[in-house]
Amino acid sequence: MLIRCSWSGDIVDCDKIFSVQRTVRGYCCAFNHILRYDSTGSRPGRTIYTVKRQHEPGQLYGLNVVLDSMVDDYTYRLFNMIGFEVLIFDPTHFADPTGGRVIQRIAQPDHAVFFEIKSIKQIATTEVRKYPPKTRQCLFHNDIEKEFNELYSYSTCIVKCRARTVESLCKCTPFFFPTSSSRRPICTLDDLKCLNKYKEKLFYLYPKDAVNTEGLESELQDALYCGECFPDCELTQHFTKHFKIPLSYVSNKNKEFTSNFLDGLNMTGKCMLSIYQATTDGVLNRLDTVFYWFEIVSKYFTETL
Repeated sequence: MLIRCSWSGDIVDCDKIFSVQRTVRGYCCAFNHILRYDSTGSRPGRTIYTVKRQHEPGQLYGLNVVLDSMVDDYTYRLFNMIGFEVLIFDPTHFADPTGGRVIQRIAQPDHAVFFEIKSIKQIATTEVRKYPPKTRQCLFHNDIEKEFNELYSYSTCIVKCRARTVESLCKCTPFFFPTSSSRRPICTLDDLKCLNKYKEKLFYLYPKDAVNTEGLESELQDALYCGECFPDCELTQHFTKHFKIPLSYVSNKNKEFTSNFLDGLNMTGKCMLSIYQATTDGVLNRLDTVFYWFEIVSKYFTETL
C-alpha cells in the first residue's frame, strides 16, 4: 500500500516513519503518532517516538507518500468511497473523529492530494493555574497525572469516557479502543446486538454545562455524559487547506514540482499524498485572567476615591 515516502526533503523507507496503530477505523498506517497505551489499562503510557517536526516550509519538505489503493482487491467496502481516508490529529491523541480535533479528508486514486496545514497554539499564564478547574473551566496536561500520566487532553478524556460507557452497557470493549482486555473482554460477534443498540448514544455528547435541561430529556438518555472532561488550557489546533489535481499533470508535466520523488514509478491507479506546512509563521494565543488581583484592588480604590 505504501509505495514510496519522503520526509524533510529526503526519500526514506516507509517502514521507518510509519507504524500500525489502532484507530476507530481499525488498524491504520500512522505517521508521527507517539502515544503508547500501556498493557495494564487505558491510561496513556510513555511516548514511543520523538515528535517529528518540519523545519523547512514547503511541500517538498513535508510528508509525501505514494499510495496504491489496490482497487482490484475491493470486495466489500465499509464506506461509499474508493481510496483512502486521511485522519490528521495531534501526535498524543487517539484517532477518534467523534472525540474532537481530528481532521478527516479523502484521497482518491489517480490524484495528487495536498493538505496545507496551519496551526494555532494556545498557552496559559501561570495565573490561570492558580484557579481550580471548575473556576477556570479547563485542564492542564498534568492536572490528572494519576489517570492520564501527564498526557491529559480533552480528546483522550472523551475516548476514555466512551470506552467506559461501552464497558458498562455491553460488558465488553471494542478491540480498537485503547484499553486492556484484563478489565473487560474484547467484544465479539455475540456483542454486536448490544453495540448496535447503543451506537447512536456513543456518537453524541450531552452538554456538561447545561443549566436548564427542559427539552433535553431524550438527549440526556441517548447521549454520553462526560462531566469529568474539561477543555484543554493549552493546545495546538490544526487546520488544513485541501486541494487536488490529476496525478498525470504532476507526474508528466511538472516533474520539478515533485523533484525526483516519482522517478521510476508506474503511477496508474496510484495516489500521491502531501501534508506540509507552507510557512514558518503561525498564530499564538494566550489564555489569561480577565483581571489580576492588583488590577481589581486598583479599580476598587479608584472608584471609592
